[in-house]
Order: sequence, then structure tokens, then C-alpha cells
Amino acid sequence: MKHKIRSLTLEVTILLFIVFILAITTLVGFLDKYLMIPITVIILISIITGFFIDRIILVWLVTIVTFIGIAFVLNIGSQVNGIVKTLLLVIFPFFATMSSLIRIRILSRSTLINNRKLIMRKMEKKNLITKTPTQVSLT
Repeated sequence: MKHKIRSLTLEVTILLFIVFILAITTLVGFLDKYLMIPITVIILISIITGFFIDRIILVWLVTIVTFIGIAFVLNIGSQVNGIVKTLLLVIFPFFATMSSLIRIRILSRSTLINNRKLIMRKMEKKNLITKTPTQVSLT
């Protein structure tokens, strides 16, 4: 028997992304209640940059923000534990990259829909096998 491989649809990917965001903010709230709002702001900023900034600029922005974050985290010292430090460093690049990938999937999906509409219009106007106009296009 052949097994069909199921891929994640765009809607399921977006829902999983939202659930993951909520899980991280809840986890941070359990670790340190004062970091819940800054983490949420970092997540929102990374999603906005991922959706609206081009890929090459996004790579440079993520690199610069990560290095600035490393400098800040090293300056914090022993005021927060290692899990929170790692979370602060990883959260911006991860969510910016994920939102950029979702944006690419949305754009490729709209391109496929537009291409399908174009093909259907051509099929209505011309018989693709005999290369002659159809009856619909002649009327």
C-alpha cells in the first residue's frame, strides 16, 4: 500500500506559528513575570520585520540585532538565568525567519493561483491540442 505524505497547509502553518508564540510568552511568564512584555514586543517586532523587509536586508538586520543582543546579554551578567539569556538571543532571529518563510509561502501561493487563472483563460480561448480557437472565443 502506498502511503500519501501529508504536507502542512498554509493555514495550519500559521495556526501552529500563533500557538508557538503563545506558548513561548506563557513559558516566559512562568520563568520571569517581568520579561513577558519585552519578549512579546520582541516577537511582534520580529514578525513585522519578517513580513515587510526583503530577505537580504532581513539577514543583515537579524545579524546586527543578534550581535547587539549578545552585547546586552553579556552586560546583564548574573541578573537573569541562562535560559532567559538564550531565549532573549534566539527569539528575534527565529521569529523573523519564520515569518519571512510564511510570507514567501503566501506569495508563492498567490502566484500559483494567478498562474492557474491565466491557464484557464487560455484554455477557454484556444484548444491547446489543435491550436485552434474554441467556440467560446469565436462568439
